[in-house]
Amino acid sequence: MLFSILASCGLPRPGPNAREILASAQVLNAEVLAVPVNADVARFAGPEDLSARTGFPNSFLARDRIDAELIYSGDLLNVTIWENIDDGLFGAIEGPSVLTEVPVDDQGAVFIPYAGRVQAAGRTIEQLRLDLVEEISAQTVDPQIMVARIPGNGATVTVLGSIAAQGVYPIDRSARTLRAMLAKAGGFTDESELTEVLVQRGHVSGSIWLDDLLAQPQFDIALMPGDQITVRQDRRAFTAIGAVSGQSLVEFPKPTINLIEALGLVGGLDPRSGYPDSVFILRAETPTRLQQLGGAAYSGQRQAIYAFDLTEPSGLFFGEQFNIRDGDILYAAEAPYTQFQKALSAITGVASPVSGLNDTFSN
Repeated sequence: MLFSILASCGLPRPGPNAREILASAQVLNAEVLAVPVNADVARFAGPEDLSARTGFPNSFLARDRIDAELIYSGDLLNVTIWENIDDGLFGAIEGPSVLTEVPVDDQGAVFIPYAGRVQAAGRTIEQLRLDLVEEISAQTVDPQIMVARIPGNGATVTVLGSIAAQGVYPIDRSARTLRAMLAKAGGFTDESELTEVLVQRGHVSGSIWLDDLLAQPQFDIALMPGDQITVRQDRRAFTAIGAVSGQSLVEFPKPTINLIEALGLVGGLDPRSGYPDSVFILRAETPTRLQQLGGAAYSGQRQAIYAFDLTEPSGLFFGEQFNIRDGDILYAAEAPYTQFQKALSAITGVASPVSGLNDTFSN
């Protein structure tokens, strides 16, 4: 009788038990798919798609370094002109005439006296020099011309994030690749293994772990005008709830962690209530992946419940192969006997004061 009363009251617990979780997956059908984890599932569903962090698009990798001699709108040019006559067009009494910091305008042209507006953007320094020689030769004898480029805001990249000196930097001969530009910006303020470098180029982006960028030369991509480089720390996390020693939101301590490591980060299962054969990962999966796991065909993300039995040695190996992903929920159900223990505690707590009252009345 007393057990029935306690059951009807509903004893507190951290969440659904294993039977209830699996039963809900059957009721919800296509909304939720329950997947017992074996070797194939661990290999297929566990690895996280880190392609966005392990390389760049082919369009980035295939791009050649820009020509450091190429002129862009916004650049400044220093033009030096030597004339072979004493009373030259540019009025220098001795030595050359020097035109300093001549701007390349928004239309890509420069204005040079006696040559007029000359197209500069999109041409190399040598091509512009030859154009100026041709224009000015019509008015003076055998001019000798030298052109030097000062990189301006027409060929720049923006560097942001965990970097010593954030700012806008020109792409010049000394900094035409990603690693060189990061060095030019003063290096990193945080060099942990969770540091990643993101490059945004128009509507296309790619990112890579800092360690991979430094270790693998093929990822030292050529930069293009307008690129935005962001150095940031990885902020992926999972949530651990249920019969674990420490329920919390846990940030990834390294690029990849598996289920066994995730349990270690929260202190393992609660020794009083955790049950190793009822450990679950709840995850939003894509339609394609769920169909491959045996789910029905539908559109949009649905939930998958991956069930682990860690009482079996193979279950521990599967947990080691199964990587946690950003946003996962690690849930450990209570052991079946836990509710019985709680019931006993509740009975003991009710029975004791009743006995005390009986003693009182008997006196």
